[in-house]
Amino acid sequence: MKKIYESLLLHRFLSGNHLEDEGCRLVAEAASQLRIAQKRNLSENGLSKTGVTYVLRAMRTCGTLKEMHISLLTSTVVITFAQEPREQEGSCKTGAPLTSFASSVTSEMSGSSRRIRLTQCGFLAKHIERLCGALRANCELHHLDHLDLSNNSLGDEGVALLAQLLPGLGPLQSLNLNRNGVSLDAVFGLITCMSSGQWVFHLDVGLENDQVLLRGAGTSSLQGCQLEPRSLACLCAALEKCPGPLEVNLSCKTLCDESLKTLLQCLPQLPQLSLLQLNHTVLSSKSPFLLADIFNLCPRVQKVTLRYLCDAALHFGSKEKQESMCFGLKDNLLGDGGLRCLLECLPQLPISGWLDLSHNGISQEGVLCLLETLPSCPRVCEVSVSLDSEQDFRIRLSEEEEAGTILRLCECSFSPEHISRLAHSLSQAQQLTELWLTRCHLDLPQLTNLLSLVNRPAGLLGLRLEEPWVGHISLPAVMEVCAQASGCLTELSLSETQLWLWLEFPHQEDNSEAMANRLAHCDLGTDHSLLMRQLMETCARLQQLSLSQVNFSDDDTTKSRLLQNLLLSSCELKTFRLTFSCISTESLVHLASGLGYCHHLEELDFSNNHLCEENIELLMGALQGTCRLKRLHLSHIPLEVSSLALLIQGLSHMTLLQHLSLRHDQIGDAGTQNLAAILPKLPGLRKLELGNNALGDLTALGLAQRLPPQLRVLCLPSSHLGPEGALCLAQALEQCLHIEKLSLISCKIDDQVAKHLAASLMLCPALEEILLSWNFLGDEVAAELAQVLPQMGQLKRVEYDPLGLWNNPIPAEVAQRLQSLEPRLDFAFFDQQPQAL
Repeated sequence: MKKIYESLLLHRFLSGNHLEDEGCRLVAEAASQLRIAQKRNLSENGLSKTGVTYVLRAMRTCGTLKEMHISLLTSTVVITFAQEPREQEGSCKTGAPLTSFASSVTSEMSGSSRRIRLTQCGFLAKHIERLCGALRANCELHHLDHLDLSNNSLGDEGVALLAQLLPGLGPLQSLNLNRNGVSLDAVFGLITCMSSGQWVFHLDVGLENDQVLLRGAGTSSLQGCQLEPRSLACLCAALEKCPGPLEVNLSCKTLCDESLKTLLQCLPQLPQLSLLQLNHTVLSSKSPFLLADIFNLCPRVQKVTLRYLCDAALHFGSKEKQESMCFGLKDNLLGDGGLRCLLECLPQLPISGWLDLSHNGISQEGVLCLLETLPSCPRVCEVSVSLDSEQDFRIRLSEEEEAGTILRLCECSFSPEHISRLAHSLSQAQQLTELWLTRCHLDLPQLTNLLSLVNRPAGLLGLRLEEPWVGHISLPAVMEVCAQASGCLTELSLSETQLWLWLEFPHQEDNSEAMANRLAHCDLGTDHSLLMRQLMETCARLQQLSLSQVNFSDDDTTKSRLLQNLLLSSCELKTFRLTFSCISTESLVHLASGLGYCHHLEELDFSNNHLCEENIELLMGALQGTCRLKRLHLSHIPLEVSSLALLIQGLSHMTLLQHLSLRHDQIGDAGTQNLAAILPKLPGLRKLELGNNALGDLTALGLAQRLPPQLRVLCLPSSHLGPEGALCLAQALEQCLHIEKLSLISCKIDDQVAKHLAASLMLCPALEEILLSWNFLGDEVAAELAQVLPQMGQLKRVEYDPLGLWNNPIPAEVAQRLQSLEPRLDFAFFDQQPQAL
């Protein structure tokens, strides 16, 4: 008889042979003894529920069993075998130690997994004990990975009995109990059973479509369930003993406030919980406030998001106290009313991170309400609002009170009636230090009104304004606006795109005698005397003045005279920047006269201006009295021999100078040599920028011999140094022990010079950045640098091309070897270059 059944197994299709229970058992036993591959179909053979247990026991020794699918309703019996015996063989008997499936999840669909599907078999609760006995026998020698008992009639009683017997089956990766008439109570019992085993599981429950699925992944999902407070309490109690990390996914039509409260109150009892999600679950309008309280209930909460009042996610950290806690309430249609309610409890929210309220239909009224709330919310450190199509509305809170709050408002379209409320809020919010207004439809009269109404007892307030009209406003108009400010102007910056003001409070009346002395130097008509007096009061503490793209012509000298008088009256001015502007000779005479009285000036930036040689000499002459300068920027100004001589004469008196920038100034050999001669007279020089000037080898030699030993930054890109000049600089670097940045981009450096440079770099322990792109370097230098760079502990960046990568002929195999020596080397630029034909 055994030989007969073995011969039958040579055929793949054995259906419709009336084998019945005993015949199917014998076929299964024979299959266990043979090396059979692929499928064997035993359908339509009259198999019964008892026969199912026979077949399960008969296959217990089969090492190649991949899947067994039995459905009595459709008379289906299909057994699939693997090509080779399973690798993971061994005893999985009851009582054997269970293993975690954290690393086994990916094997669910692999060829080595063992799957048994007993669907539509009509199993009842009374069949469970015998069925589990057969399954346990099947698992004695080869552990079972996936068990599918869907479309049966187990009910709560059957599932409860199954839960008791499951540990004897070993660590399953998945268990499918769909469409078995199961209630939530039975699911909770199943969870408790699973938590008693040493395996991580994923529970997927959907009672609306009678779905219960457990699989290895560490997630619990309940969908379409009626989650009442009692059910949620039972669920959390069942999850308490589950191993972690644990993820819970809940979904139901609605979740009342009481149920949400119950759920949130139970969360502190689940220390292994890493994620809780409520998907497609309608919540009430009070839910944002209930969710906000979770930060008080459970300190492990790291981030909470709620969208459309139906999708919520709570992320948990491993620590009891998180460094940053975020609360996202995007797309919840809170409106101004909801925002007002939320702002009332904002001081009590233990959030130290971003509160995202974007896309909630908030208007200008809501923005003003937020501003009025700021005085009672000292932990607010940043606010970003945009009422355009982006509908951005975010608030960042710190753990402790902040004294430097930044408020950014964009597209808020403030009308004239809003200005008084805005000014009142700015006056009351003492912690607010910066206000950015971008395209908020604030015109010049509204700005004037705002500055006149804002008044504080003390402190600084910065206002940055971006409006289309800023690029067309005249300097006198700006100064008239500033003259109306209630505070003292300490910084003023005007460019084509923005106006930047810093005000200091309180406004202090100037000494009448001092004002009279300063007015004596001013030369404005009687029509401007009142404006000048107001400006002197407002600008008495002006410390920084930055103007960009302002044209001073001979046709109208009002602007230059106004600027001259402003410089004359600003006795505390430390920074003056006038860049990208056209300045006539007469206007420069006025400016030079004003600069002559700025005895406390520490920074002067006159870069990128259109100046003739005569004007440059005027400017150089004005620099003679600025002996306290620390930073001087005169880039993109052609310096002829006479102009450079005046500059050098002025530099010789600037003993406090720390930063000198003369880029793109057409300085030749002779001029650079004269400049190098005075470098020893600048003991405080830390940064020297001479890029894009034709220095040459001889000039580089003189410069190298006089580099200040305290130099931190040396920038000489595109300076035509040549090999000899670069070699001299390389040797000079040995004396610059404090150098932090070196830029020699496009300096015609070859391999020989670069080797000396690499050796010199080893003697610069503070070096952080080296820029050597667009030079004539090959793989020899790259190899040399790869040996040197690991010894430079402070180095952060090496650049060999304009993109921060390599642009030199380095073979791919050499690049790979060098990167193994020094990971900071990057040769990826070659991948984007066209290949030579």
